[in-house]
Amino acid sequence: MGETQTFPVYLQGLLDERGWKKADLARASGIAESRLSRWMTGGAPSVDNARAVAEAFGRSLLEVLVAAGIITPEESRAKTVHLDVTKLTNRELVAEMERRLEAAAGRPSSTGSADEIAAGGDRYVTGKVKRSAKLVK
Repeated sequence: MGETQTFPVYLQGLLDERGWKKADLARASGIAESRLSRWMTGGAPSVDNARAVAEAFGRSLLEVLVAAGIITPEESRAKTVHLDVTKLTNRELVAEMERRLEAAAGRPSSTGSADEIAAGGDRYVTGKVKRSAKLVK
């Protein structure tokens, strides 16, 4: 797959490789043939549809996302960074826990509410207004 290749050319190449018609891909992916036809004239798939195409052809999702122009080749090569929590300060750790609790609760991070966090046998109450945490005994 060339980096300047368009999605219709990429998709047609996958179909040709398998000897498939659009109807075959529609059956294998669960995507309507009319939608596949739109892609062949320059439309782009959603991430969910790209996933279905990748699974139907046994290709990586990243490859299909790059071909569709949803992500760049550079983004597809990005590495996942794993956070070593043992190297965080207490303040950084509490801030990360606060961010995750808010995300899990579906709250935006700018709320003024407080959360209680249990960590290392201690309980912390975090308050967004003050952006601080205090130990509760």
